[in-house]
Amino acid sequence: MEGLPVILSAVLAWLISLLMKAITLFYKDHDLNIRKILGTGNFPSNHASFIAGATASLYFLQGFSYLFAFAVCVLLVILYDTLTMRAATARNSKLLKSSGMIELHEHTWIDVMVGVLIGMISAYIVSGSGEKVWLILLLDCEG
Repeated sequence: MEGLPVILSAVLAWLISLLMKAITLFYKDHDLNIRKILGTGNFPSNHASFIAGATASLYFLQGFSYLFAFAVCVLLVILYDTLTMRAATARNSKLLKSSGMIELHEHTWIDVMVGVLIGMISAYIVSGSGEKVWLILLLDCEG
């Protein structure tokens, strides 16, 4: 079960990202559209939060290992793809929307960076590095 914190960090980051996306879309559109929440684009990036959660968790558990270095490479490829390829696909999908295809949306730098931050915070909490944070919160509530 050594890898469980890595998976939990990634899934927690993804869930927090989805929740934030639902809140921001509801605030913007005054409607909870499940397709938009689970779809591409919008704030924050689910892909960035998921992979950043897994990568940061590896760092908290193993330090600067070969596996962490590989995860950073995968993270960079996904972030690059999220910012560049997705933007091109979104532009093309607007042209193809008239043919009945689903329109894809792109991410901004802020969407991606907030996703990475969510992933890092999730990993910090799940990996056990966040024990100090929870202890401080519990002691503060008791006092």
